[in-house]
Amino acid sequence: MPLMHSAMVACSLYLLTGCICSQWPDLAHVLLAHPKMGKNTTSNSEANKTRALWGDPSWTTTFCNLCAEEIEARDKGIFAALSAKGWSNLVIKVCDETGLNYDKEQLKCRWDVLKANWRVWNKLKGLDTNLGWDAMKETIDASDDWWDMKLKEVSKASKFRHKGLQNLQQLDRMFRNVATAGVGLMLTYLWMLLSEQFL
Repeated sequence: MPLMHSAMVACSLYLLTGCICSQWPDLAHVLLAHPKMGKNTTSNSEANKTRALWGDPSWTTTFCNLCAEEIEARDKGIFAALSAKGWSNLVIKVCDETGLNYDKEQLKCRWDVLKANWRVWNKLKGLDTNLGWDAMKETIDASDDWWDMKLKEVSKASKFRHKGLQNLQQLDRMFRNVATAGVGLMLTYLWMLLSEQFL
């Protein structure tokens, strides 16, 4: 039993340092696909649902502000940034403030797009602290060499070369704490899976 426990600890540490720290968002999708964690609830009617349109940039800003307010009210679920009640509140508030009559799934789709863009932006910036700012383009002011090197690493960031990520402060409020908490949740779940396998 002590040997088995040591092996489980070693595996957890290997996963933490080798996978989770740098790639845990991708790993989250795999874990959520596990039969004990996630459920495939997509029906044909959901798949064919009309995609929400966000043509007016102010609608996205309003959406981000409302999301950040809900999160900071500590209305969080376990594996999501918002609980069912938080999403219900958001549907009502978005409709009240913008006139958009979108349901939870349509808002969640927007949430996912914004989160993906936020992740790409943060990978692009990385740990560079000496970057300038181009106020005209509202994006990073760096040499062509820097951009060429970074776009080889993060190809999806090419859209930010000429226009930066909008609503950055709100997106940080929406996703930064959730991302940090996610690492802890992934470790807990991996430990549970390992425990089931060996005990």
